Amino acid sequence: MRSLSSTGLLAVITISVVGCSSVTPNQSDSNSSSKTSSVVTQLVPTQTNKTQLVPTQINKTRLVPTVLIPTVKIPEVTVPTVKVQANDELMILTLSADVLFDFDKDNIRPDAAQALTQVAQVLSKRYPNNPVKIYGHTDALGNDDYNQNLSERRADAVKRWLSEKHEIAATRMTIKGYGESQPVAPNTKADGTDDPAGRQQNRRVEIVIQK
Repeated sequence: MRSLSSTGLLAVITISVVGCSSVTPNQSDSNSSSKTSSVVTQLVPTQTNKTQLVPTQINKTRLVPTVLIPTVKIPEVTVPTVKVQANDELMILTLSADVLFDFDKDNIRPDAAQALTQVAQVLSKRYPNNPVKIYGHTDALGNDDYNQNLSERRADAVKRWLSEKHEIAATRMTIKGYGESQPVAPNTKADGTDDPAGRQQNRRVEIVIQK
């Protein structure tokens, strides 16, 4: 895998802070087959030769195409529940929503503290002044509005936890929920049946550090 350089490559990436969703009484998977548009994140070079994240539109029924940022190891992160990816412009810390939250909730689970503490160490020691973006994502079960709201609440919960527990400045962190619009795995199998393993990958929170 090649890192994205600042030479002008246009590439779609996936970046994960996990906002997860599951079926609730007011959700149904019948919506997923009728969804037609989606916002995905693209890396594009700016005039300052730095990469920024901007939205574009794709068909929501298709898997978001990706250019993988290399997975790396850093000393601050030892738990397997935090995936670390980095290139010259970004570091992305991805956590599964299933690790962070209970079913259909936006409260941080007590046993998520170790993983989030290691994320906080990266933010406070390795990148103490860099801007941070926290993105929430869900799977495709349920309606768009519900999943959008859940992903936003979960991204905000991670921001508040990092600020309150480890004094990461709230002014450094911005949040955005993408709902179900940026899948990194299929939500359904080829025959149209549910794909729980794929949906689990899509439920995530991504912490993106701009270098």
